[in-house]
Amino acid sequence: MWPMKRTRGDRGARITPSPSRARSRIAGTLALVLVAAGGYALDAVSAPPASAESGVEGTSVQIPQRWYSYVSPGESFQVRSAFRTNTGANGGDLYTKWVVYAPDGTKAWECSDTTSSGKRCDWQSPVQTEAGVWVAALEPLRGSHPNNHGRNVVTWQVNPLRGSSIVPGRTWSERFDLTDSSTTASYPMWVQTEFGYTYEVEYRGLRGITSAFQASAFGNVNGTTCTSIYHSLASGANNPKPEFGPVAWKPQCGAAPDKIFFGKPNLDGLPRTVSLPGGGSTWLNVPLEKPALTVDSFVPDAPGSRAGEFSFTATGFEGNVEILIDTDADGVFDGPRDIVTQAAAYAGTGRFRFDGRDATGAEIPTSTPIAFRAGIEKLGESHFLLGDVEVLSGGMRVTRLNGLQSSGSSIIHWNDEPVTLREWDRQANIKCGTQPSPLRSAAAGVDSTAGVRGWSATGCKDMNGSASSTTNGGSWGNNRSIDTWAFEHFDLNQPGAPVVTMDIPGVTLAKAAVPASDAIVAPGETIAYTVTASAVPYPHPEQVTQPATFWNGRLSDTVTGVADDADVDLSALTQTASAELPADASSTTDVRADRQQWTWTGQRIPIGTSIELGYPATVKPLDQGGDGALLNVAFTHTEEIPPPFPEECPVVANGSLPTCGWTEHLVDGLSIEKSSSPVRETAVVPGDTIDYTLIFTNNGQNPVPIDHVDDMTGVADDADLTGFWTPDLTITPAGADLTPAWDAATRRLSLTGTLQPGQRVSVSYPVTIGPRDGDGVVANFLLRAGEPRPAVCVEGNLGCTVHFVPGISITKTFDGTFEDLDGSGTISLGDLLPFGFTVTNTGATTIEQIQVIDPLVQEQGVGVRCETVRLRPGQSTTCATESGYEVQASDVEAGRVSNSATVRGIPDHGARLSSAPSAVTVPVVRAEPGMSLAKELDTEHPAAGSVPAGVEDVNGNGIVDAGDHVWYAFTLTNTGDTRLEDLRINDPLLTGAEVSIDCPANTLERGESMRCVSVEPYVISAEDARAEAVVNTADAEGDNATTGTIEAAPAEHRLPVETAVQPTTEPTTGPTTGPTTGPTTGPTTGPTDPGTPDPSAGPTAPGTEEPSPESGGSLGATGTTPPISGGIIALLLMLLGTGGLIMRRKHAA
Repeated sequence: MWPMKRTRGDRGARITPSPSRARSRIAGTLALVLVAAGGYALDAVSAPPASAESGVEGTSVQIPQRWYSYVSPGESFQVRSAFRTNTGANGGDLYTKWVVYAPDGTKAWECSDTTSSGKRCDWQSPVQTEAGVWVAALEPLRGSHPNNHGRNVVTWQVNPLRGSSIVPGRTWSERFDLTDSSTTASYPMWVQTEFGYTYEVEYRGLRGITSAFQASAFGNVNGTTCTSIYHSLASGANNPKPEFGPVAWKPQCGAAPDKIFFGKPNLDGLPRTVSLPGGGSTWLNVPLEKPALTVDSFVPDAPGSRAGEFSFTATGFEGNVEILIDTDADGVFDGPRDIVTQAAAYAGTGRFRFDGRDATGAEIPTSTPIAFRAGIEKLGESHFLLGDVEVLSGGMRVTRLNGLQSSGSSIIHWNDEPVTLREWDRQANIKCGTQPSPLRSAAAGVDSTAGVRGWSATGCKDMNGSASSTTNGGSWGNNRSIDTWAFEHFDLNQPGAPVVTMDIPGVTLAKAAVPASDAIVAPGETIAYTVTASAVPYPHPEQVTQPATFWNGRLSDTVTGVADDADVDLSALTQTASAELPADASSTTDVRADRQQWTWTGQRIPIGTSIELGYPATVKPLDQGGDGALLNVAFTHTEEIPPPFPEECPVVANGSLPTCGWTEHLVDGLSIEKSSSPVRETAVVPGDTIDYTLIFTNNGQNPVPIDHVDDMTGVADDADLTGFWTPDLTITPAGADLTPAWDAATRRLSLTGTLQPGQRVSVSYPVTIGPRDGDGVVANFLLRAGEPRPAVCVEGNLGCTVHFVPGISITKTFDGTFEDLDGSGTISLGDLLPFGFTVTNTGATTIEQIQVIDPLVQEQGVGVRCETVRLRPGQSTTCATESGYEVQASDVEAGRVSNSATVRGIPDHGARLSSAPSAVTVPVVRAEPGMSLAKELDTEHPAAGSVPAGVEDVNGNGIVDAGDHVWYAFTLTNTGDTRLEDLRINDPLLTGAEVSIDCPANTLERGESMRCVSVEPYVISAEDARAEAVVNTADAEGDNATTGTIEAAPAEHRLPVETAVQPTTEPTTGPTTGPTTGPTTGPTTGPTDPGTPDPSAGPTAPGTEEPSPESGGSLGATGTTPPISGGIIALLLMLLGTGGLIMRRKHAA
């Protein structure tokens, strides 16, 4: 079977047989004859000297490509190159030119004819009097190139010279694109980081076909945060998460690439930075120095918020910075609640966005001080990215050649686990060959001395599967960006480590009143309220290297719980600082009289300075309304518009100081209070029980009457009150003068009686929340008889409670669009189905941490992403699978994909809540592949005659006999329901005759056909004549996403042959028609590597020295060709005559 060879990105293909040993013998004989006769073979050149910065023997490069060389005074600059072949793929301009740019940016030399057979481009500059960087560039001669592959292929050597000797270790590239046609045993490179670290990298058993090599401090990154993701990725169309990719593809990050040298860097005595041709500069010889970090600022999202952005400066460093945040102020930075993550430092600066939540997802209170720590534990980190490398059978070896603490380490790290999931690689399940073992290195890394992290193409029918293929992803490294990294580890806990820690103070308040809280106040009496705001210092100053000098905060005081029993004068609000504030500090108040509320905001208040705020309230007579209790609550918050004040002010579990403060005064006379368990504003769900308690207290010196109503109309729509009656009530004390009466029609409980001075009576009863069919707001009011029921339960009103019934729903959808991997046009095996979800908050309270649970999809490693994870009552959000669900064989058997999903979230002041499931069913059909093959004579070939059409009558005798040329055509048709890929035609007769078959494509959609033809003719043999026929049978096969490989039924063709005429001797020049240009057996034109200099070649530029063999010599002919003797011509004619026919063969790869 003939493998189809193609150039990456080209859907067209040439189907060719494997190389012939017979042809190789003839080609070798020709080369020997030429050499023996004083001529030369164009590719017979010697390998470059070991010290030369040049391609490894057997490899070459493609455009665009750029090399940089530092040339010192007294040195010259040379470029030596030989054209090998032109792949002719990917469209656009197919021609290449060499351009050399001098240090001043001018064009010093250009060689624009690099496509002629055997063409050389060799040049040497004059000896330089000033130091500078020279650039040798392979550039398009005209037009543009869509990618780095598929252009002219050339060998290369780029070096500074001192006299005739190469100056090694001075040539580098920032991206190297390699081309090879066979496995390279060893390809060494050296990587130099911006701040002086040097790595020797050896790739063993390398076969990349067309591959890219890059190095940087980051490797593959998240393009949003620009931090390293520390794992390999699919590339191009195979990457379902395009926001992730090599840092060089993310210009918004601004990374400086590491330099790839082609000899051990030799930079001693060279400057730290150098200018580049055309402007700009780059680092070169940077000594190893310990980096340093400084936290520049923390800008909170709002005053007092724990969320915000940290910015820091990194001196002598670019790379990933460890970020640790002590979120609970315990002095430990890697505890269960602490944040441990990374940020990136580019060009000396970095930023880290913090969401203000601890590791459990809980919001950090404003009163909790936090500490932010940044440290560099990966010194000299470098990521070695392999782009589209098909084989690395011997693995890779990396050695760090220097370091601040040690050198010689060969430890490397990698993680390829994500690319085994379709969530990260669309071709994850259709790879061939072997894979690295293990897929993920241990945390401490792996010693690479012996060569590790390798993979092969063993078992692959095509290791270079196209990026669009749905049946063959090629070998492990094909269509991938493989990330491997190394670094010098620095313990952040050791003295002198590059670590910086800055604390962020919390903010707290103290609420006070005169007279003091809990005092009995009389009508007409004035209460003076004060609120004092101050910083909460980080309690472990020994951990801090950059202590905070100021604090920010915001607090509000809502007086609704006072205003029903007193006249509050907010216009008299005052503020006083404990010390004079600096000019950059601000302390402001905002009074909202319509909401009976005021807010204070402070920014850049010096540590140690507090702010006191005060205002008065005058108690009203008890008969003017109110609940007889003046409850005043102040609280810290971050929002510009204050949220409802908290019902309780506890010291939170992590030891923070209170975020709120309260005072309470009782008016001389009757006071009432309604409480509940759970406390008001807690979320409750069907089946939960609320225990209500009504408290009546006589704070005066005389008996007072009780004439009140407990209005439960706001409870009845959400709770089951069917069996409610007065014997269910618990009255304490039992003998109190209090009589209850229940009106089931109005849902009101009347309470009448008398309280003696100092007496306190309570009434308790339970209510169970019923099915979810009310408004979700469970509001209960204790009122004086005749008092109208308020619309809402306002903050601070002790005569009411409110609870919220949360609700959340999900609707799963499939909109009919899908990824038709098999091209069947129907949903069938292997297709990818994306699902959508609509999540709605159907309750009366906010729900956070929303998460869709879809087991069927998530078991395949496919995540679900929502636009938001926080919904207010009535709000909805849309969610979607990050990639599609892959239809399984069991789905095909069932004829459908049946799938259900739920959603869960956490309501405010409630436990986690889950929705009812939502299901969707998608029909699935069985797609059957099919293919047919027809074989016939190629009647359309221009050389074909009419004896019959498709046969070239070479001897002109009018009949089909020995020596005539037969041209064949094949028709492949997709007769099935799926797309067919990687099509292959097997024709043993043509294979034996070394006749190739050309097809316009290698893919057929449903119902499509294509016509393939023989590129060379089949020559009728004497044996065919004796058999009186050329009998030829061919078959074909292709791949599909449903069943794998499918075969077409054999197609036979019989061509009668006359025996009366003797075979005619084949002309020595071969066929006179059909294609006559192009390479014979592959890319054999032009030398491939540096070799011996042409002794007849003169100096390449005025004033330059003659290059010696030590400088690399000549890579082949430079423009003149030795004469070929008549004996050689005769010998060539003999070899090309009858019995020595060499069939021309075209290549598509």
